[in-house]
Amino acid sequence: MRPLKILHLTTDSTRIAGAERILLGLGERLDRSRWSQVFATIRSPGPFNEQLKRQGHRTYALGANRPMETPLLLARLASLLRKERPDLLHTHLFHASVVGAAVCQLLPVRQVQTRHYSDYIDRFASRTAQLLDHWAARRCRGIAAVSDAAQRQLVEVEGVDPAQVVVVQNGVDWDQLSQLDPAPGRALLNTLGVPPGPQIGCAATFDQRKGHGHLIAAFSDVVRRIAGAQLILLGLGNEQSRLERQVARLGLSKQVHFLGHRDDAPSIMAALDLYVQPSVEEGFGLAVTEAMAMRRPVVVTEVGGMRYTVEHERTGLHVPPAAPRPLADAIVRLLENPAWGADLGRAASERVRDHFSLRRMIADYDQWYRRVLSG
Repeated sequence: MRPLKILHLTTDSTRIAGAERILLGLGERLDRSRWSQVFATIRSPGPFNEQLKRQGHRTYALGANRPMETPLLLARLASLLRKERPDLLHTHLFHASVVGAAVCQLLPVRQVQTRHYSDYIDRFASRTAQLLDHWAARRCRGIAAVSDAAQRQLVEVEGVDPAQVVVVQNGVDWDQLSQLDPAPGRALLNTLGVPPGPQIGCAATFDQRKGHGHLIAAFSDVVRRIAGAQLILLGLGNEQSRLERQVARLGLSKQVHFLGHRDDAPSIMAALDLYVQPSVEEGFGLAVTEAMAMRRPVVVTEVGGMRYTVEHERTGLHVPPAAPRPLADAIVRLLENPAWGADLGRAASERVRDHFSLRRMIADYDQWYRRVLSG
C-alpha cells in the first residue's frame, strides 16, 4: 500500500521558530513507509525550505510576500493541490490556515491544522483577522491544539466542535538535548563577548506577545541585586529596535546581549544559569521545554501552555505576565539558590522525558492522522 500523502502549508520561510521546528521534527521522524510528506511555504524560498530539502522532502515556495498577492496565492495553492493530490492538507499558523480553508471550499481536499497559539489572534490582531481565524478553524476536519489552553480557546471562544479538537503537545528531542555539555556553550559565549557571571537567557522571536520588554525591565532590577548578571537574547523580529532603545535608556547595553538567530542556540542555552520566558501569550513554549530538557532552571509567565508544562516550584517558577517586579524576584530567588535551581532543572528534564519528548509527539500525530483519514 502506498504511503498516504500529507501536504504541510505554513507561512514563513525566512525564520525557523517554534512552529517551523515542529515541522522539521515531523519531516525527520514521521514514518516514511506510512506517510509521504510534502512542504510548502506561502512566502519565497528561505532557510526553512533548505532544511526541508536536506531532509529529502519536496518543498514549494508559493512566493506571495505581500497582501495584494493573495489572489495569486489562492490560485497557486489550488494548482499545487491539484498537482500533488494529498490525502490531507495540514496547515500551520494563521495565514496558511485561512488560505488553506478558502481553497478547500472549492477542492475535494481534507484540511487539518495545528493551532500553535492560544488567544494570540484574538488579543493582538484586527477584528477581521479574528473572524477569519475562527472561520478557518470551524472548517477543518480536525485541529491539533498544542496545549489545553489552545483547545479551550478553540472550543469555548471560537465555537469549534469539541469532537474536532485533540491536544497534541509539542515535543523536543530529549535524548539529544539532555546530553548537551555546558562547556562548549560557555566557551562560545566568551568568544561572543559575553562576560562570565550569572547568565540569564531567552530564545524567542522579538514580537510583542513574547514580553521581552517586561524581561528587560525586570533585568534592570536584577543587575542591582546580582553582581555581574548578564542577559542573553536569542532571536530576531520587528520589535528588536524598540528593545535595543529600551536597553540603552536603562543603561544596560553592556549587560544585555542581542545574539540574533543562531543555529548553535542549543549549545548557548545549555550554558545558561537560568532560562526565562516572559510571554504575555504562548501557545506552548517550545524553547522552555528545550531548556527544561537541558536541566536548566526556568522562570515562565502563567500563560497558555506554560501553566502546564512547568509545575510551579517543582520544575520551575511561575510569575504573572507583564509584571517586571515579580519576574525580577523569581530570577533573583533562583540565582541566589543555585542548588535548588539544579534540583528544579533535574526534575524539569525528567518531566520533559516523560511527557514532552519528540518520540511521543510523533506517535500522537501518526495516530491523529490515521483517525482523521478513517472518519
